[in-house]
Amino acid sequence: MIQQNKMISVIVSALIMTTLFLLLFPEPLQAADKIVFTNGLPENSYRFKWFKLVYTEAFRRLGMEFEFKNYPMKRGPRLVNQGILDGDPGRMPEFSAQYPNLLRVDEPIFTGRQIAYTTDKKIKLNNKWESLRNTNFRVNYRRGVKLCEMNLPKVVRPDKLEAVNNDIHGLRKLMAKRIDIYVGIESIVDTILKTKEFSALSFYKAGVMDESNVYTFLHKKHEKLIPKLAAVFKAMKEEGLMEQYDVLAAE
Repeated sequence: MIQQNKMISVIVSALIMTTLFLLLFPEPLQAADKIVFTNGLPENSYRFKWFKLVYTEAFRRLGMEFEFKNYPMKRGPRLVNQGILDGDPGRMPEFSAQYPNLLRVDEPIFTGRQIAYTTDKKIKLNNKWESLRNTNFRVNYRRGVKLCEMNLPKVVRPDKLEAVNNDIHGLRKLMAKRIDIYVGIESIVDTILKTKEFSALSFYKAGVMDESNVYTFLHKKHEKLIPKLAAVFKAMKEEGLMEQYDVLAAE
């Protein structure tokens, strides 16, 4: 009986330790030859397809398998910062200030532009974010886009500003004239505007709100990979692969 009680105690202790481990590490740690990035974009979007093409090829050249896992825009970076995931595919230079365990790959993956879209061709914005100061424009942007979250509240009245969950929702509001301006990432919004729902309508680019290089961020445990990945990105650009992937992703 004593021996049986000891065995039960050992089993219970093992189950408790397993449960604690699963709570602390909700995703299994990845093997060294596999890299897993967070993704918060729709899988049928231009940018997601482009990212997948680029990173699959880049890590193939480094002898590694690549995979995306889908998480909300804010949860994904936290998992990367904890080391549960390995990296984030595309963020602005200031991104690591919020996530101290992330390191930037210094070769930019692409140059991104934040564009103010409108259906009123009379609206012209020529001074970036400041163009919206002291105006009555009703402005929307996609939740989770850091440049918009940082800059729009500084220049747009709170009662005129709203974040939406996705670009399509924002563009539909613009189409219905419920808002005057939708600020979005040019490459993503332009692709949406080519779809059947929007292609027959007239949207205008009122102005460039911001232009910035977009970078890859890796968890610090992959610090040795950073110069290698930067060299691969540079080589792929020189080979014209990034432009080829632009075409493939847009199909």
